[in-house]
Amino acid sequence: MSKNSYNFLLKRRNIGIGIGAHTDFGAVTLLLQDAVGGLQVFDDPSETWIDVVPVSGALVVNLGDLMRRWSNDRYMSNLHRVINTSGRERYSVPFFFGGNPDFLVKCLPTCVDEKGEAKYGPVSVGQWVQGRYADTYGEKENEKGMAVPELSRHAVSAR
Repeated sequence: MSKNSYNFLLKRRNIGIGIGAHTDFGAVTLLLQDAVGGLQVFDDPSETWIDVVPVSGALVVNLGDLMRRWSNDRYMSNLHRVINTSGRERYSVPFFFGGNPDFLVKCLPTCVDEKGEAKYGPVSVGQWVQGRYADTYGEKENEKGMAVPELSRHAVSAR
């Protein structure tokens, strides 16, 4: 769990500050946000960003890339970003759940296609997370020499 603060250092240039468009690495993210707002999710059908209006005491639930892979793309990771133009500090408390690093993630039996096949091969949670860090920071391989290149198409195009 981490506490994020999105301050307004760029206020005098009238530019919002936050986190650029991305999907989360793990399986599920739970997010408690303050009343300032700024979280937006991308809506694929309309190709627009939608504000996530803060609700006091409510948690935002994001599915991550590991869940997308585990479910054979049945449950997609959502592209989201934070843009704070309020001039006030924004705080959020995310809890990122990926799982045991040694756990082998393979397609859930109820999520295979009509031929009984999975789109993605098995990967451990640890290999997956290392691969995503390598993808994010421009490395070709993770520590174990295994690249895991699958990114959501919007996360790739948002770079």
